[in-house]
This record gives sequence, C-alpha cells and structure tokens, in this order.
Amino acid sequence: MPESLSVSALAVYAGCIAQLRVDNFGATGSRLLMGAIGIGETSLHFVERVVQGLPQFSATPMSKTGPMQPRIHSYAEYEILHPVRFHGALARENGLQVAEDGGKVACRPRWLRAITLPINAYVERELCAEFQLLEDLCSLFASKSSSRLAFSVRDEAARLHVSGTIQLLVTGSSCVSCLGAMRQFQLLWPNIAISVGMMRNGAISPTKRPQPLRIERGNIQQ
Repeated sequence: MPESLSVSALAVYAGCIAQLRVDNFGATGSRLLMGAIGIGETSLHFVERVVQGLPQFSATPMSKTGPMQPRIHSYAEYEILHPVRFHGALARENGLQVAEDGGKVACRPRWLRAITLPINAYVERELCAEFQLLEDLCSLFASKSSSRLAFSVRDEAARLHVSGTIQLLVTGSSCVSCLGAMRQFQLLWPNIAISVGMMRNGAISPTKRPQPLRIERGNIQQ
C-alpha cells in the first residue's frame, strides 16, 4: 500500500497491482489489507441499523430476465470533533451521479487518485461508489474545517488538526483502486479514524476478521 501521497508512491502501488494481475482481493483479502494499515471494521450495530434503514443495503433480489448491471452502494456516517464539531451522513452509488435537472454529472476528483485495474482496464474507477464518497468527504471536511484554521487544509500541517471518526459500509468488496483510495484518505486525514464494512446480499461478510497481516517494506507477512 502507498506510504505517502507522492506521485511515485502511488505509481509503485499501481505497478504492484499490474504485476499481480488482480482487480479485487475479495472480502477476506480486502479485510486483511485494511487491517494491516489500521482501517477498522464497522460495528455490527451500525451495519444492522443501515440495513434496516436503507433498502439498497438489504438483500438484492435476483433478476428473472437475466443478468443485470450490478449497482454498488456506499454509505458513511461521520463525526468530526476538531477544529469544528459536526456530524452527518453521506451515500453514493457507482456510476455517474444525477443532477437536479436529470442529467448526468461527472466531477473530476481533486483529492484522491484512482488507478487503472489490470483486468477491467476500461472501467472508470473514479465512478466507484466508495471512491466518490471518500472524495466528497474530503471536500466536505476541507470546507467545514478551513474557516476555523489559520491556513488551508490543502497543507498537511492543517489536516493534522482535523480529528474524528467515519463508519463506511459498501455493498460489495472494494476493488484494489478503492483500497488505494482508502489509504490515500488515511494519509490525507491521519487523525480521522475510519472503519469499513463490506456486504453481500444483505449480510456483512466475512463476520469475523481474519488473522491480520503485517506489512513490512517489500514484504507482506501473516
């Protein structure tokens, strides 16, 4: 996983993924990587509350007419404690967002960078549900916090003053590009603790975190 936000560090991560020839590590593999970099797991209470309150997170019925384009949804609840206290929730789904006039909106990211996947190379990963959500959270936190800080949150020193928590739920296992986006979010906001849950057919999967990995320079150990 990237150790910094530099172009070279992200290029190394993209190169590693290209060599592995994998787009998605699945639920278990993704949790192993997230656990290794300090991303926690959402609480069962949070998952149950989201499933009960948001129909898109319940079990998805099978199509009777054939395969359908999968819709991936992401939902996050956040609480920022400093430098200004605020909380809220945000939901996104994969694909182009719908504008108020009914048209499609494609906003270029300003904070995070997606990577091209080795297999599905023509799928635009900036449109992944969790990528869009994390990008929008960055913009929201920057807007809310800048008024209380003497300098811009574009500066790393300013972002160190922003602290809080996020719980994020996704209806599927995140692709390796989105795992990289989660890591970038961590590096951008090191004092915002993030927990992630992944679901399949209305159930959290897996229910128990596997034995964590230890990532050392150039090696991954279990």
